[in-house]
Amino acid sequence: QEERAPLYDIAPDIVPVSAESGIFADLPADELDRITQICQNIASICGDLFQTAEKVSSPYMPDQLVLAQSSIDAIEERLIQQGYPVLDTDSTYPSFLQNADGMYRFRDAVENGLDGRQDYIWISPYGGFQYCSLETRADGPYFLEAAAQWNERNEIEITELYKREVLDWDLTENGNFYYKLYEAHSPAFEDYTLLRLKETDRTLYNLNAAYIEPVGYQSNNLFTCSWNHTDYGALCFNDLLEFCYRMNTEQILDISALPCQENPFYYQIPAVMFEESILPYFDISLHAFREKTCYDKNSNTYPWLDVAYDNLSYFPLITPEVKACQQNSDGTITLTVDAMCVGLKQDSLFRHKVTIRLQEGGGFQYVQNQMITTSQELPAYQPRLQMQRG
Repeated sequence: QEERAPLYDIAPDIVPVSAESGIFADLPADELDRITQICQNIASICGDLFQTAEKVSSPYMPDQLVLAQSSIDAIEERLIQQGYPVLDTDSTYPSFLQNADGMYRFRDAVENGLDGRQDYIWISPYGGFQYCSLETRADGPYFLEAAAQWNERNEIEITELYKREVLDWDLTENGNFYYKLYEAHSPAFEDYTLLRLKETDRTLYNLNAAYIEPVGYQSNNLFTCSWNHTDYGALCFNDLLEFCYRMNTEQILDISALPCQENPFYYQIPAVMFEESILPYFDISLHAFREKTCYDKNSNTYPWLDVAYDNLSYFPLITPEVKACQQNSDGTITLTVDAMCVGLKQDSLFRHKVTIRLQEGGGFQYVQNQMITTSQELPAYQPRLQMQRG
């Protein structure tokens, strides 16, 4: 969990702040009263649902109980019906802000130099909620977050309160609101937060989860170079092993028992294992495949390296989003994919099209990847194996 600072105790008068914290104004009593009143209003609307909510084991910490998603959904729905801007969460699909029209009015106020404020609520799986507020005024923009929980007397109380300077924010045409906060304890790691104002198309998201996310963009170049089934170009098959292995077996590749060679170091993957992992996902002959993957005939193995500091190709953290699906006359489908980069405040750092051939039994093959547009020059990909670097 992110360590957030500074942490303020709730006081009846003013919450003290310091210049070192990156906050530029004290929190006066009237603002604290407003926050307290809003939290009390929220508690009065859905407190009964919190008290009767079903609790289940956390998927991350089995010994810890959290609210069931169905209970969270019920709380969110009641607040949404009351007109509150609420972060609509889901265990599968990306969260988005319901009753988000105010965000557009807030954007207009910011652009016209007017004072403005936009609040929203996030239901915590641990049994409380977060009240968040974005505000712009004469002394600058800021972000405020208050955490509310029920105490032993079954009363709502604000347990944490943060107020940070906003360094930048932007609302894109796609309905994505990005904002960056000043972090006093780690100014070198300031980054953007994404708040979606529109619901993700679930059909397209399912395609994304099935065919794009399992490989992604880190430590391979399947989706970052152009190729097709007649010319695979610069595509590096060797760097796809762990991704294809996991799709094929639903297990993580265990490297502890793999044979290896020293000077230079690399793992020697048995041909059967290597070919059965990767070949099902591509329309390529065995001869052409072996030519592109440095196959060793004498040992009947393929060289491979896992990701390490000395072979890592830097690439920004990217989230794929399928924007369209085209059914082709030959039975294939072509997915139009935007590579979203929250860290760079980009809805589409680049766009590419992936053609996929669906097979019986749920199998599929990657037929083509075509790079369409880029918003800036992308870093060149370097294969992990030194022997494959030209």
